[in-house]
Amino acid sequence: MKPNILTTWVIAPLLFVIFFVVFILIAVFDVQRDAEKTAEQMMQQTGEYLQSTMMVLQKLNTIADAPCSDSFIERLRVEVFKSDSVRDIAYVDGNRVLCSAGSGFLKSDGLLDKEDLQGAMERKFWFNMQLMQAGVRVSVTAQQLGNYVIVEYPGHFQSTIASSAYDSAVVAVFPDSSYYFAYGNKDITRILQRPFVLGGGVACSDEPRTYCVAVEMHDAEMLASALPLLTLGLVLSFLLALLGKSLADQMLSKRYSLQGRVRRALEKEPQNFYCVFQPIVELSTSKTMGCEVLARFQDDIGGLSPIDFIPVVQQMRQTWKFTELIMARAVEELNRCDFQGRAFYASFNVFPEDLSKDRAEIISTSKPLAAALNSPFDVVIEILETSIDYGSGMHESLEFLRKMGVRIAIDDFGTGHSNLNMLINFEADLLKIDRSFVDGSEDPESVRAKILPIMVEIADTAGLKKVAEGIETQEQADHVLKVGVELGQGYFFSRPVSAEVLTNYVQNH
Repeated sequence: MKPNILTTWVIAPLLFVIFFVVFILIAVFDVQRDAEKTAEQMMQQTGEYLQSTMMVLQKLNTIADAPCSDSFIERLRVEVFKSDSVRDIAYVDGNRVLCSAGSGFLKSDGLLDKEDLQGAMERKFWFNMQLMQAGVRVSVTAQQLGNYVIVEYPGHFQSTIASSAYDSAVVAVFPDSSYYFAYGNKDITRILQRPFVLGGGVACSDEPRTYCVAVEMHDAEMLASALPLLTLGLVLSFLLALLGKSLADQMLSKRYSLQGRVRRALEKEPQNFYCVFQPIVELSTSKTMGCEVLARFQDDIGGLSPIDFIPVVQQMRQTWKFTELIMARAVEELNRCDFQGRAFYASFNVFPEDLSKDRAEIISTSKPLAAALNSPFDVVIEILETSIDYGSGMHESLEFLRKMGVRIAIDDFGTGHSNLNMLINFEADLLKIDRSFVDGSEDPESVRAKILPIMVEIADTAGLKKVAEGIETQEQADHVLKVGVELGQGYFFSRPVSAEVLTNYVQNH
């Protein structure tokens, strides 16, 4: 499996998990928002209830009739009738109940238990007052302001804040932030002590806080509330993961593609291109007289052959940029080499399209070329024989380069259709004989053995120094020297090497 395919199949489930987690968080947020909203609504209902009972108590305290008189008790009964929440109203003196709307004047005083909570304005609350009703003990809530106590219907307040989807609890808050459970489900008060409870919400009255409402959504309701969003999230997460995989496929395909890798090297990561140097040897003395600069490619994905990346550079029309990049790198490395005081040259391959007439100005302002010409070695530019085109203005460009101090070499000679007149008119300095004419030339019966001397004679007539490429054996080296070739290049002498290894080679050869 290719690395990019493996990567995208890892990305797909990862994206699915990420997107689905996002939808889960949205669902949780939605549940929490509903819980907070419900708690806020119940808190407002609690406030309205407390306000309404306060108004009843304040009104009772304005009654002018003599306490526990017939007219007084009648007034109490009218107030009970008007109220939906009040079950009974009693008149008290201290903790003694003297009369009530329901029982009238009490011959024997009833006694009030100590209140559960005292709030503002000395308002007292009982949240679990025990009363006898038809011989049955019932639990009620009661409030007192002044001499009046209102008794509420059992469960009346709880019913006003009840919800089928939530359990709830109302607590009174003391100044020290401790609280007293008043109504509802006491287990829900744990929410007040935790920073987060799924499906839980808390709302409190304005400062100073006197009461809070806590709610918790039932598990079944929570699931029912979140299920539509989770279902949608499941589908969308799957689709988004597929989309993400598709985009990742495209991005990684671009990154791993030949074009993408070469483009990235030219535009952002020039260090992916590097130079190696193949020595060029004087055959008669075995001394190294020069080298051919060759481009190589290596990135975090792997290496690329020049056969692969050179055509891409041409397709991108970045040939001169590429040449300058290689030239600058080579000059920097070769300037650190010790050539033992001998006349040494570095040979660079140049694309024919960069030698058209309209490129002369660009070439003349090239900083890497200027740096090369100011180096302690001669600069040679190699032109493929098959690319020689007089009609393109190449001859003028080469003449311009020659005047700058550049020497010209015709590369892979024998693979094109050059004749003697063309070589003379081209005014080159070196002729590099293609390896196909060197391989097997040591066999006197081979066709190559008969052609090679003719090529040497043509070069001599044109006044060109000869370089035999692709020499791999001692026999080949001896033969090309015998027929008149001065210089040789090939694996017999050295493979392409780094500048450091080249220095060692020059010192020993």
